[in-house]
Amino acid sequence: MALRDFLSARRSEIETQLKALKAELEEIRVAEAAINGVSALAPSAAATGVRRLGRPKGTEIRPGSIKDWIKKALFDENDGLETEEIISKINRMGGPPVPRNSMAPQLSRLKSDDGLITLEGKRWKLLPPRAEPDFSNSFGGGSFSFSEEGLV
Repeated sequence: MALRDFLSARRSEIETQLKALKAELEEIRVAEAAINGVSALAPSAAATGVRRLGRPKGTEIRPGSIKDWIKKALFDENDGLETEEIISKINRMGGPPVPRNSMAPQLSRLKSDDGLITLEGKRWKLLPPRAEPDFSNSFGGGSFSFSEEGLV
């Protein structure tokens, strides 16, 4: 391998590591802000017993993450907020500094992947929680259970 190829490959490795470390550092900053007394405005799914549909299991939004701060900022805003207003509100609430270029991907993910927000014109709005459907009476109202022999 030529020295030029080695240096190019090594630079790519270091840039990838640096990007991951910067992301981890931002998460630590967010967690520290949460520890320092910034509490959630909205009750958690565990507290309410309501879990939103449309999210793959295991992809819950981590407390203190940028997505979590966006949810907090939009929680009591019935008319929604524009992107810059969300950033300003997060700052006023004591959240981490969020550059606009970091906000857009998070908003898009909350909309498309998580199904938690919607965009109406230029305003982002938090969608109301949807409870999981109750399938207890889906089989003619009778009860059933599973045993070692199968469905009973």
